Amino acid sequence: MSHRQRDAHRLVAERQVETGGTDDLNQPTEEWVEQLRLDVMAASPAEAGNLGRTAAGEVVDAALTIWSPRDRAGQMEVGDRVRVWPRYRDESAADLYKVVNERHHYARKATPEMYVFDCERYSEAV
Repeated sequence: MSHRQRDAHRLVAERQVETGGTDDLNQPTEEWVEQLRLDVMAASPAEAGNLGRTAAGEVVDAALTIWSPRDRAGQMEVGDRVRVWPRYRDESAADLYKVVNERHHYARKATPEMYVFDCERYSEAV
């Protein structure tokens, strides 16, 4: 069995949402940005440095996850099991990765929340 170390990585993804219109109090709503910071301990070879390349398809542990400012985006907690899916290319030819919260997948009736990260833009070693 090969020896593998657990490297810490941080991924940050932002999605800008245009709400438009008014809220429940008839106040105008503005654009807002929801941000996810996901710190994971990824089992990876010592020479590897990118979560998407090293943990694709593996289940890893979330060390800290923060969604803001909207709860409806979905919360992940410390210790949640997170699956990182292999990379693929979108229309812009960027390498993207899906991260699925395993707890949501197995404990909720709704489809699992899927988070897509551009690892080259958003990931950094912690």
